[in-house]
Amino acid sequence: MAVPIGIKNGQGTVGGSMISPSSGTSRYSPNTYLDASLMDSIKSAGYIMSATSYTPEYVTNNFKSGMISVQGKGVAGFYDNGGSSYVINETGRVFILSTSPIDKGGKTPTGGSGVDPGDTRTNFGGGGGGTIISPPNTGVNNPIGPYGQDGVTGNPSGGGGGGGPIITNDTQIKNALGSGKIFTSFNYDDIIPNQQEIVTRALWSNNEGNLLTYYTSSEQTVSQKRYYYEIFNSSSADYCCSDAQFSVAYGHKLGSGSADLGGQIEDTPNKAIYGQYRLLCLDPKEERFTINGTATDSIYAININRARMREFIDEGNIEINLACLSGSQFIAGGGSPSAVTGSNVKLSGTGECIRLIDDSKLNPATIKQSGEVYNIVSGSIEDGIYNPENPHIYGLLFRRKGIVILDGTRLDASASFATVTGREVPGDNAYKLFTSISGSAKYTDGSGDYLGFKGRGGEIVKSTYYSIHVKSVDYNFSNNPTFTTGSSGDLRHPDMINDPKTYITSIGLYNQNKELVAIAKVSEPIKKSFKEEELIQIKLDF
Repeated sequence: MAVPIGIKNGQGTVGGSMISPSSGTSRYSPNTYLDASLMDSIKSAGYIMSATSYTPEYVTNNFKSGMISVQGKGVAGFYDNGGSSYVINETGRVFILSTSPIDKGGKTPTGGSGVDPGDTRTNFGGGGGGTIISPPNTGVNNPIGPYGQDGVTGNPSGGGGGGGPIITNDTQIKNALGSGKIFTSFNYDDIIPNQQEIVTRALWSNNEGNLLTYYTSSEQTVSQKRYYYEIFNSSSADYCCSDAQFSVAYGHKLGSGSADLGGQIEDTPNKAIYGQYRLLCLDPKEERFTINGTATDSIYAININRARMREFIDEGNIEINLACLSGSQFIAGGGSPSAVTGSNVKLSGTGECIRLIDDSKLNPATIKQSGEVYNIVSGSIEDGIYNPENPHIYGLLFRRKGIVILDGTRLDASASFATVTGREVPGDNAYKLFTSISGSAKYTDGSGDYLGFKGRGGEIVKSTYYSIHVKSVDYNFSNNPTFTTGSSGDLRHPDMINDPKTYITSIGLYNQNKELVAIAKVSEPIKKSFKEEELIQIKLDF
């Protein structure tokens, strides 16, 4: 039930705000149109504005004009014979004022006593009855309130309040224009949370899918290089543009191929490397790496930088090319293989390369504590696995760790690595793997593409989708100071009074406390007016 609006000594009251009638009949004037800021002031004062089907011309020609005092500010308004008050917004829409929701039951509300709030006297006319609105008809009289003949009991001189007009269309009630709207709350079905998708990207810096340049770091100490080499994509001279891409290492179960540190027998870097990768990759009870059914004590490791791979290596999209080496000149004439240390080994010069990929296209992964494990086999991304009926297995890919373990004995046999496995001999085997990988980039395949280290990294991205329906009546006005003029906030451009236009350039997402938490930018400004509606979807990734 709407709170009726009464008449006091020729003045109407709206919840304590006074309407001062002017003499004569009002005429159409742009000054009677209230902009968004004034409409917001009325709402902030606690009034409910319900849209009517009255036209501005009908109101200005048939109702009396006056000033509504809202928060100390005079606001142009109108009142009818029953004391109901009306305002017109800048789009030409007429609203009736009340202080409680409209009765939608089809029954005209009864009039009140017309007592001014805060005044204990009862010698006033009856309150205006209705806030139920009907289409305008010239000469329509409002129904009479309950004290229409005698006024308040004990004061027969009081005039009865006018009953309200009747609304026949609920849509008109609900469809108040959102000219001053700043926020719109999401409905539960506007938000689709926790959507997951796998996103893959080129493995190397600068979105490179095939790494062709390889540099060791001059900043690594000699002691560090006994364990591993960090490989960069640019030289030290260009260090500001250089990023670590991966590292290479050699490990031996018994510590062979390197010297101990300070008299600790067989407590060598190679033994530490083997033990480290065993703990990272194998299940607790496994003591050795088993490749193609055979346990091996000699391993080469490629450890891809976490920033490059993100969460995992994209199986089926990794290719390692290894150029064959030659250290035969150092062991010619019966020389010891211990002389074939990493810095002494060169490329064979024949252009022969071993091309390696994972077997995910052929076999499912083996699941270990470290995640999915695939075999590293002979083949290429372009041509697939060589001899898929009986593939040549060289190592293991630990997808979640970004680690490739290669069997040292297989590389000795197929790529002439001549791995140093002597006791207490600093073989520098890890540098051989660096020489082999970097050397392959000098050669091309049958299609003319340079061989290198190819790969893609991946991650699971969690997303929340927000569907935003911008109705035709919403967001057609702007808080930008250039949109209005004067202290009353009138529209700067008169042609926008009935046809305002704005452009959506960004959308802010706010929390319950109206705090901005994210901003979405549209690719180009979206024109908005009373004639356009927009459906915009925002994707928020985590």
